[in-house]
Amino acid sequence: MPPSVYLRMLKHHARMIALLCLSAVANVVLITYLLNEKYKASTLVLITPQAGVTFARPTNEKELLDFPVAQVGVSTQTETTTKTYSELIKSRPVIERVVKTLGLDHPPEEADTSAFAAACRRAKDDVKALVANTWQMLKYGRVIETSRFDEVAGKLADQLDVEPTRNSYVFTIDLVWTDAQLAADIANETARAFVDLLTQLSQAEAQRARQFIEQRMIRGEAELARARQTLREFEGRNGNISFEEATTQKIRLIATLEGSLETTESQLSALLHEYAVTGSSAKVHSLKAQRDQLARSIAERRKELERLPDQEAQLAKLRLNVKTAEQLYELIAREDEDARLREAKKTSDIKVVAPALVPVGPMKPIKVYYAVVALLMALMVGVALAFILEVTNPRMRDIDSVQRALGVPVLATIPHVEGLRKR
Repeated sequence: MPPSVYLRMLKHHARMIALLCLSAVANVVLITYLLNEKYKASTLVLITPQAGVTFARPTNEKELLDFPVAQVGVSTQTETTTKTYSELIKSRPVIERVVKTLGLDHPPEEADTSAFAAACRRAKDDVKALVANTWQMLKYGRVIETSRFDEVAGKLADQLDVEPTRNSYVFTIDLVWTDAQLAADIANETARAFVDLLTQLSQAEAQRARQFIEQRMIRGEAELARARQTLREFEGRNGNISFEEATTQKIRLIATLEGSLETTESQLSALLHEYAVTGSSAKVHSLKAQRDQLARSIAERRKELERLPDQEAQLAKLRLNVKTAEQLYELIAREDEDARLREAKKTSDIKVVAPALVPVGPMKPIKVYYAVVALLMALMVGVALAFILEVTNPRMRDIDSVQRALGVPVLATIPHVEGLRKR
């Protein structure tokens, strides 16, 4: 069909379409006045990765909640951190503190309003309770009784949202609430509770680390004392001398004893040859005893010379143990200083840079949006209904429909003249 036919069809039902659009817009605007207005408050929070004050090894990395933050890949790091913070902000400790501090679990004070407004509010609350109970029946098969505190805490957790700013260390804590002043108060209190929670967690972790390091210091001090005592006892038994000098002295002594032994054996050989016929004498026995004594002394000095490398290695090992214990104790002492500094740290890596302000206007419902959507929907429904009525109506309104119905051509038409009807 030509476009004029469609235009004529729409023109024929224009009054119905207009009434439908007007009714839809009026009803939707009326409903928006009955809905609760929602206000959105936002708190701007800054993540400040801090390089902790430390006496230990220097590092070029910054730390964020005791986790290293690399200088590259900032976007990934901050997005992951923001997701972690989002879960922490909605955690039970933060939610409970906000509810208790602001008294959200107490019934709101009723303002001096008209009886009609109070009745509407009660009816609205009854409808919400009925819908919630019906949903619980469908979901669990029974109505689960919950306290006012748990209801408000669950509602607050649902209304909180964390929006990260891409490629930056900034994110916002957004809250949607039915009261403008309360929305700003809840957003600010949530940020404060979150910062305090992180500070408490950091201090508790630092305290546990300090206690563990103090126990390590006690053990390290005892190990250092034992290593020093063992070294002193060894040096007391063996003398605090150089093993190289001792080796030289023992070699010289052995050489002297061997010379004396050769002299004694020469004398003994001469005496034995002299007294070969006459037999032994007291001098021969004396030289034999002197020879045996020199031989035993040489053997003992040789054994002592063989033990010198083992003693030197043992002394080196004991000195190494003392040095290792001293270095370990110094390292633990530095870690203890670091732990004490972290425990005494009162600031957090999270700072509120822009507290939430009381919103001027509601976020929703925006009446013009609802009105425009209602108008478009009503217009679509009206146009569709007009075409349906035209299709289902058996009346013939144009030449083509007459020719299709009768099967004969139309020879002439009678024009419609508005002036003649008026006369």
